[in-house]
Amino acid sequence: MNEISNVAKEGLLRSQIVEEALSWVGTKFRYGCEEKGKGIDCARFIMAVYKKVGIVPERFQPTHLPRDWFRFPDKFDKHEFRKDLFKYGIAIPVENREPGDVISFYYNNMECHLGIIIDDEFMVHAMPYQKVKKAKIKSYGQICSIYRARVFYAE
Repeated sequence: MNEISNVAKEGLLRSQIVEEALSWVGTKFRYGCEEKGKGIDCARFIMAVYKKVGIVPERFQPTHLPRDWFRFPDKFDKHEFRKDLFKYGIAIPVENREPGDVISFYYNNMECHLGIIIDDEFMVHAMPYQKVKKAKIKSYGQICSIYRARVFYAE
């Protein structure tokens, strides 16, 4: 019976992640902002959704993502930021992705764009010069990694 309740809890949490991610659709892309309706960037989008559903503590701020990182991209260490962002998650094989997992893509040979998977075919993401939107996963190029929140592995 405990196994069934864990599966039900996981399904509920995944649904909450997807629902919260979709609630951001239409919000402008804005570097350094994390406010629904006002603006958000792709990394802060992941954090905002995960905070809202309780996976990431509300006060968590990535130490390697200053609000003005986009003004000094040469000083921004994406690998260090990734460590911060995913201290609450683990990498999983691409073929095992599920709704609510975080997907990252390559751009110019760097892992640099993030989204939240909502089903086998679609994700929600914040893209520069656009609004947060639902998009086909296949339309964004080579997948770098898939991350799953550690909470799905709790006993």
